[in-house]
Amino acid sequence: MHTSLQMIKKTKRKEIQNDSVPVPAVVRLISSDDLGLLRVVEVPPTWDGAHIVCKWGEPDKSRAITCMAISQWSPDNIAELAVARKGGEVDIISPADGSLAVTLEAANQTSAQRGHGLQDVVAMSFIPSAEPSGRLWSPGSLLTCTRSGFMRLYRSSSDDELKADSSNDKKVWALRLAFQTCPNVACMSVDHTGRYIALGGEGHNVQVWDLATQKEVFHAKGGKPNKVGLVDLPHITAITFLPSHTRNSAISTAQETGPTSGTEPSAPLLKVLAGTARHKLWLYDLVKGRRPQLELIWGESKITALKPESSGNRVWISNGMGCMEALDLSCDRIGGALKGVGGSISCLQQHPEGRPWLASVGLDRFLRVHDVETRRCLCKVYLKQCLTGLVFAPVSLPEAAVAATLAIHADDLSAANNMHNSGDHDGSTMKFASGKESKRDVSKDSHDDSHQEDVPFTKRQRSLMKAEKGVDRNSHPKSAKKKFKMLLK
Repeated sequence: MHTSLQMIKKTKRKEIQNDSVPVPAVVRLISSDDLGLLRVVEVPPTWDGAHIVCKWGEPDKSRAITCMAISQWSPDNIAELAVARKGGEVDIISPADGSLAVTLEAANQTSAQRGHGLQDVVAMSFIPSAEPSGRLWSPGSLLTCTRSGFMRLYRSSSDDELKADSSNDKKVWALRLAFQTCPNVACMSVDHTGRYIALGGEGHNVQVWDLATQKEVFHAKGGKPNKVGLVDLPHITAITFLPSHTRNSAISTAQETGPTSGTEPSAPLLKVLAGTARHKLWLYDLVKGRRPQLELIWGESKITALKPESSGNRVWISNGMGCMEALDLSCDRIGGALKGVGGSISCLQQHPEGRPWLASVGLDRFLRVHDVETRRCLCKVYLKQCLTGLVFAPVSLPEAAVAATLAIHADDLSAANNMHNSGDHDGSTMKFASGKESKRDVSKDSHDDSHQEDVPFTKRQRSLMKAEKGVDRNSHPKSAKKKFKMLLK
C-alpha cells in the first residue's frame, strides 16, 4: 500500500507539472547554524518533497547565529525575522527574500564584562500584545537578552508617534528600555500578555521580572533536599510560561485556595515550567509559593527546549540525548516519544496556525517535522551544519496553486481509502499466502516472461527459490545443495 501511494503522488505531481501549474509550498521553514547561514526549506503538497530552496548569507564563524525570533504573521500583517549574531548584533530581515532591513545593537557597550560570550544574545522574543497604556511597547516590539542579563526593548515604527517622526516609508526601530537583570542568563520566556519575563541560568533559580517597572516580582527556590540532605545547584537550561487556561493536577488556581503565607499578594497569576541541567522539571505557581509544585525526573541529560501546545494540555520536552516526549499536565505524566533524532536538540517549534506539526533541529544536522497526533516523522532534511535555531515562516499561495494543492490531497486521500476498503494493490506489490507483503516491485520484473501475472507463492515455493539463489551465488554450495535435495524429496 505504501508503494502504491508513492506512485500515485508522483503521478499527480507529474500531471501538475505537465499542466504548467506551479507546485506551491504549503510549509516554509527557516533554519540557522553556527556559521551564520540561513537556509530556507519548503515543503510542497507532499512531505516527501521537502527540499532546500535557497541559502542566505556567507559562512563566517565570527558571525554565528545564536537564536532567532519571528513576529506574528497574518494576511494583514507582514512578518519580520530577527536574527541574533555572535557579538550582540541583531539583524531584522524579511522572511520572504532575506533582505536586510536594519541592524540593532543588543549588547551593553558601556559594560566592562567582555569575553566568554557574555554579550551574545541568548534569547529574544517579539512582544505578542500591547501595553494597556501604550507608552512602552506595541505589538511587534522586540525584546532581547544577553548572557550577562542585559535587556533591551526596541519599539517599531508601527506606532503613530514614530511614523510621524520618520521621514521615509521604511520602518524605524527606537530603543525604549534598557536595564540589567540577573547574570549568567541561559534562557528567557515572555508570557502571553507581554508584560512578565521569566529568566533562568547557571547559579540562580527562576526569576520573573515586570517589564513595566523593570523590577523582580518573583524569585523561585529549588527543589527540596534529598534523603541525605543534598540539594542540586541551580542551573536552569530551559524555561517557558504555560498558557493561562492550563489545568494541572498538582496545582490549582489562586481563586480556589488563595495565596499561601510568605508569598506576596501582588504575585501574578502565572505558571512557569523550568528544565534543569540535572534532567529535572520544576513547575511553579507564582501564587502558591516559591517552591516547585511539581518535580519530575526525565531522561539522563540536560533539558534543552520546552514548547507548550496552544491548547495548554501538553508541553513538549527535549534533552541533550535526542529524546522528545510530551508532559501531560492533566495527569503529570511524560510519554508519547517522537523517535528518529540522533543528537542533542537545540530548538523546538510548533506551527503557529495550530497544525499538529512539531519541527526540531539539533546537533545531528537534520531538520525534522513530526506529527504530534500520529507521532510519525513527516519529513527529514539534511542541512550540513550544526543547527542553532528554527522558525516557521509565512507562505503566500496563489489561487491556482491552492486549487492544485487541495486536489492532490483529496485524490491521495480517496485513493488510500479505496485501496484500504477493496484490498487491491494494483499489482504494485505481491502478496504471499501468509498475508505478508513482498518488498519486490513487480514493475521491475515486468520484462520477465515467466511472471505474466501475480500468483501467490506457497511456503514450499519460497523455500525452493531461496535454495536456488543460494546455489547460484555459491556462497555456501554444500549446505545449499543439501537443502535443495531435501526439499525436492
